[in-house]
Formats: sequence, C-alpha cells, structure tokens
Amino acid sequence: MNRRNLLIGIGTAAVGSGAVLGSGALTQVQADREVQIGVNDDSSALLGLNPTDEVPEVSSSSDGEIQFLLPDNLNDEAVTTFGTMSGSSGNKSVDTAAFKISNGDAGSDSNSPALNISATVNGSNGTDILNFLTVDSDSNKVDLTEESLQMEPSDSAKGVIVEVDTADGSDYGSGSNDVAIENVTFKATTPEETSPSA
Repeated sequence: MNRRNLLIGIGTAAVGSGAVLGSGALTQVQADREVQIGVNDDSSALLGLNPTDEVPEVSSSSDGEIQFLLPDNLNDEAVTTFGTMSGSSGNKSVDTAAFKISNGDAGSDSNSPALNISATVNGSNGTDILNFLTVDSDSNKVDLTEESLQMEPSDSAKGVIVEVDTADGSDYGSGSNDVAIENVTFKATTPEETSPSA
C-alpha cells in the first residue's frame, strides 16, 4: 500500500465517521422558557417618584411616567437648574423640587428595607449633562448620577432638582452633536445588594 492510498483511506474513514457520529455543531436551538416580571402599583412600590407642582417642566404622563420637557432655548455653556437648593455644606435643603423621591410610601411602612437610590442617564450623546440633585440625611448635597442616596423606611420624601450642565461646551439643540437622552433609570437596591463581597 502506498502513501497516497493510505491518506485517502484515512480521509474516507474520517468523513464517514463524521457523517455517522455528527460534528457536534448546532445550526438551530429552540427552547421554551417562561419569564414572569412582577410590577407593583404605586402604593406598594419600593421606590416612589412623584412630580411636584413647583416646576412646570415636570409632569406625570397618563401611564404614570414622569415627563421632563427641556425647553429649546437653554443657554449653551451654562448650568440651568429646575428647582432650588439653599444652605451651606452640611446644612443644605431643597427649597423648590422638580419631583420627590421616596422609599416606597415614605414613612408609612416599617417593613420596607433601607434603599440605596441612584440614577443613570441613557442615550447616545451628552448624557453627562443631566444631573439629579438632592440632600442626604446629613443635609449634604448628593448628585444621584454620581453617588447613591441611602433612604431609610422612616425618611420623608426628598425633593430632587434637575440640573442641565452645558458649562463644558456640550451642545444642546445646536447641530449634529445635539444631546440625545433616551431615558433616565432610577435604581433602588438594598445596602446588602450594593456592598462589596468579602
């Protein structure tokens, strides 16, 4: 037997065994899976977001979402706030709030867990210009887009100011680099969920 016949024989055996046994590669997989998503109505939600009548640009839609309508004529290279805060460090207070944030139905459910609340701005451009400012239990200013706010079940609702910061030259409504914010997500986790694992 010569070398060529031996190689052809080995090749034929490999192809034949591949056809009989298969290669193990998949071209399609189908699986039935069931997913259940639980959504609480506002009266039993862990995180409460409620617009105030203090800032006209903020309202509630018919499906319960908070709507924030930024005016087209915001100043470029400036900081524009919707709401007011006063006081010095350690003595801050929100005087006029765009909306209020609470740990569930603020102060009414002693079975609610403590929550760490933060905000994420989602979009394709300029998401760093939008800030949500409030005060913590020590009366210090907290930007929810940079750090989380811990709220105990007994804490009263906290006012939140919306800040649009284009001071760094971010384009807002002035061309191809317009801010494109799609949505804002407020996240509430328990301290156990956010603490580093040992």
